[in-house]
Formats: sequence, structure tokens, C-alpha cells
Amino acid sequence: MTLTEILYLIGGIILTFAALPQITQLYMTKNTEGLNLLTFLMITTGYILKMFYAIYTAINGYGIVLIITTSLGFLNILTVTFLIIYYRYFSE
Repeated sequence: MTLTEILYLIGGIILTFAALPQITQLYMTKNTEGLNLLTFLMITTGYILKMFYAIYTAINGYGIVLIITTSLGFLNILTVTFLIIYYRYFSE
């Protein structure tokens, strides 16, 4: 693994953990006020497109770090998006 891949992996891990306080707060308070659903839908879409690129690079023999970090970030953003939709439109 090259230094660039290590730095990318560390950055991806930091970004993954950065979303955890938001997920925890949403889950505990069930309050989505102040969160823009469109923003999180756009970020989710961006991660989906980024995943296609990550898969493409992995198929060509490199890019496993990109798949790992993109997958982790995607799962976190998808969780936030799901919680916003759920608490706004489906919870009591």
C-alpha cells in the first residue's frame, strides 16, 4: 500500500467517524429540524456515483482503498438520510 493510499484510507476513516455524532443525535432526539433532506439526498447520490468509479478502479487492479472509504461514507450518509425521512414522514 502506497503512502497516498494510506493517507486516503485515514481520511476516509476520519470522514466516516465524523458522521457518527449526527447519526447518534438523530437517533436519540428523533429531531430532524435544521437538516435539509435535499442536501443529504444529493450527498447520497454523489456517493452512489463515486461507488461506480471505485468499482471500476478495483476491476482494473487498484482502488480497494477507494471502495472501503466510499462504502463506509455511503453507509453513514445513507443512515442519516434514512433517519431524516423516517422521523419526518413515518414516525408518530
